Amino acid sequence: MQIQEQVLTYITQRANHLAEEIALVVCYGSYVTGNATALSDVDVFYIPRSKNHELSETFILKGIGYDIFPLSWEILEEIADFKNGLSPLLGDSRVIYSYSPQELKRFEDLQKQMQRQLTDKQLMQERAIARLTKAGKLNQKIQHTDSLSFARELAAKQLSSLSESIAYQNQTYFHKGMKEQYQELQKMDALPDNFLQGYQAILQAQTLPVLQQAAKKLFTSACAFLHQPEARYPEPFLTAEIPSSKPDYHQAASWYEEVCSSFNKIYSCEQTGNAALAFLTAGSLQSSLKEDLSIDVATTDLLSFYDFKDLTRLSKQTRAIERDCEISIIAGGGTIHRYETVDELYQRHKMK
Repeated sequence: MQIQEQVLTYITQRANHLAEEIALVVCYGSYVTGNATALSDVDVFYIPRSKNHELSETFILKGIGYDIFPLSWEILEEIADFKNGLSPLLGDSRVIYSYSPQELKRFEDLQKQMQRQLTDKQLMQERAIARLTKAGKLNQKIQHTDSLSFARELAAKQLSSLSESIAYQNQTYFHKGMKEQYQELQKMDALPDNFLQGYQAILQAQTLPVLQQAAKKLFTSACAFLHQPEARYPEPFLTAEIPSSKPDYHQAASWYEEVCSSFNKIYSCEQTGNAALAFLTAGSLQSSLKEDLSIDVATTDLLSFYDFKDLTRLSKQTRAIERDCEISIIAGGGTIHRYETVDELYQRHKMK
């Protein structure tokens, strides 16, 4: 039995053990869509029936990070209406545990609702414009920063927002998330003028002025495609710092277990030469290092080391930051849960 299947069996058995607390357990991501690699985890969320979130868990198994997290029915309803970018969690997923047929039917009804919404041209255009507005605000920040690294971080988010906007206008979404975003864009019926070239221009920009120009041009093209004026937004405040708080090494350990898959994704991109996925992943990871990690590390800068033609330096910097996180967490008293076998997970919860 493959390790992913062993993990799913373990999660299902835990859900059965906690049956009164769990409505559904749902698997999504590369394991379901069939594009998993040797470094892929199993993506799982559950819908709780109570406030007890005992099934929530992060851990590292054979060097791969796993995150089992709760998701409410309300969030799933937002997903069904395309109010956020989490579409694959509902549209490309498989239920592996259900407490009752009624709760399973509720989930399946939301999946059907999602498919109906895709056929509503007016609604999907409204959702496309909402994502375009988000991209416009990101573009404004890109134009006012003096940091290439931060501009790249913002540009990664802008690419995702613009791409989702284009997908919604085509009455579809990215079934494999950002993993094959560029490839799925290539297959869409309608794209803004020179959108793919503009996407590549952002990935290949080596200086801040070139990146800023590429970001602005891509946003302008998307506005024309959606027949929307280029809205002007107030000049952003870019110097505000996130308030410092007392280091939380327990939370940092959980964060590290969760994002371990992002570190691995960048290493995998180096091997495959997938610059697009490396750029998007590094942007997300750099943002999380600054905003979500509850301890200080030597640096959170990844994207100064990004090079479209050679991902070696980015991968090397990623490893350095990962080592720094590990050392800092352990030195501060945090515990990183690492396992070599699924049996150790059962033992952790005294299930065997």
